[in-house]
Amino acid sequence: MTKLYWVLIIIVIGLSLFLIFGQDNKKAPKNTIYELNREWKFAVKVSNSNRIDTIALKIVKNHQLGFGEKEAMWSFVGTDSLLFKNTTDTATIEYFRIGDFDSSYVSLPSPRIQYFKMTRALPSPIIELPVHKRYKMSVKVIEKIINDQGEFDSLAFTGKIEVVDKVFYDNPSVKDWCWVVDAVGNWTKDSVGNKSSGTYKAKYYFNEKYGFVYFYYDFNTYNIKMEPIFIKY
Repeated sequence: MTKLYWVLIIIVIGLSLFLIFGQDNKKAPKNTIYELNREWKFAVKVSNSNRIDTIALKIVKNHQLGFGEKEAMWSFVGTDSLLFKNTTDTATIEYFRIGDFDSSYVSLPSPRIQYFKMTRALPSPIIELPVHKRYKMSVKVIEKIINDQGEFDSLAFTGKIEVVDKVFYDNPSVKDWCWVVDAVGNWTKDSVGNKSSGTYKAKYYFNEKYGFVYFYYDFNTYNIKMEPIFIKY
């Protein structure tokens, strides 16, 4: 009887630990989307241009960063008509640090090269796992940037990002359900002798396997749409 009693206690403890840790794992799934050497390519359409560009995102390792940290490399891709292959424009490459400080969040810095420079006045894509509708996050950023005259401008913005819907995205590269994330940024730019302000908006689609796969930026005078054309996963 005593042996049976202790066996039952061990079983109960084992089940309790399984339920506790099993529930914790369900509540906080790990972000494993933006891993090293994964690559995405997007077709980019700017409303004030008839041209369609290609921008690539690749997750790379920078050995100067701390352990486990990565960089997101955004670069424009062109076509060499003589070699008949894609070429990367080395003049339009930028790197952003991606740190795994909290793996229950998925975040991706927006590109800022060329006509993307105003994305700095908007919240970049971010979402919490597990994803749920009406998730909200507020952000406030103040930056010092150098203008064309070599002077420092102050750019401040307060923004909000919110999960508003879930839709089926019928794209050749991603035929799957995606969460719709809306972002708003109210910005103020203080230059020497000049102050301006405004509001920009963005919309992102987040897929639980491939990450952020659709981007739409509205800068009032023009907008940018990015859609996936290639994913190396």
